[in-house]
Amino acid sequence: MKNLLLITHWYYPRNNPRSFRARALADELIKRGYDVDILIGEQKNLVEVSELEDFYSEKSESEGKASDKVKKCVFLKKILTFFIGEKFYFTHLHSMEKCISKKYDGIISVGNPFYSHYLAVKLKRKWKNNACIICDCGDPNYLGFPRHSLLVKAIQKYVFHKASFITVPIPESLEYYISYAQKEKIKVIPQGFSMKNIKLKKYTESNNSIRFAYAGRFYKDIRNPEKLLKLLTTIETDFQFTIYTDFNSAVYRDILIPYKKRLDNKLILKSFLQREECISELSEYDFLINIRNLTHIQAPSKLIDYAIAGRPILDCNPERIPENVLKKFLRKDYSDQLIVDITKYKIENVVKQFIDLLEET
Repeated sequence: MKNLLLITHWYYPRNNPRSFRARALADELIKRGYDVDILIGEQKNLVEVSELEDFYSEKSESEGKASDKVKKCVFLKKILTFFIGEKFYFTHLHSMEKCISKKYDGIISVGNPFYSHYLAVKLKRKWKNNACIICDCGDPNYLGFPRHSLLVKAIQKYVFHKASFITVPIPESLEYYISYAQKEKIKVIPQGFSMKNIKLKKYTESNNSIRFAYAGRFYKDIRNPEKLLKLLTTIETDFQFTIYTDFNSAVYRDILIPYKKRLDNKLILKSFLQREECISELSEYDFLINIRNLTHIQAPSKLIDYAIAGRPILDCNPERIPENVLKKFLRKDYSDQLIVDITKYKIENVVKQFIDLLEET
């Protein structure tokens, strides 16, 4: 089984975890001798393995900036989400299917969005062959919305029934998927990232203020920084907290900007950097802060980048900030730091597990 199709909504040069995941998988599989064509949803484009090198060289290194336009038809969007889960079944599915003119031995679909998995199953049914279908689910598919229609649940059950395997990044997320698929189909494979092109800076301890950072998105419901920022307003220690995040989010507008006014030069807000550049920047800080998701069946992928950066990690629940631990870190006492073993996240080890599944069918 050497002829593979990878379906992903996001890919290079998009700067997000799904894009990193998809490219790392594709590059390493090609390195192992597989022919991997990549169907990219955001671009509605099929990139064949023979075109991949030119594709990388032609694409800009920078991600396109998000729009500041106010989203319209919020109510209609909620209705659509309730009934079918996401808009991409209407906006992307047909045009992406038309990009495919040959059959493949196997498909790896990277989600979310979920339609990538649905398309994988649809293509196999069209081909009438024994293609191995691996649905790689970074997060539980429709977690976060209060409720969905029976149709959404039926679509998930149908797709996972037809798939060969469902891969999830952490054992804790099994409880979500086990209600939609046979337990033996679900495999835990950690998020994998390529460590190449990572250049760390030499860390130099400062005798003045302590510098720490956070890099990633915030969400009001599951990863909210407000209680951490509120606690920092009570700290008299001289510090500088830098946040690399999305400037177009509600959290930036409603929480970060007001606290920037309160903390002044103690809080530095910066926009996202490309992954390699961000890790390099993070390697200069005294320590890094990880804010966990409130839901235990999702885990921020930024921990892998933090571990690569090589600086101590303060791990905290957004609702219960460990004040004593924070104060210890501000004194440069890192005895309570989170230890992350990055060995299991190396793309070489992760791809070996995917290959075992591909060769099993």
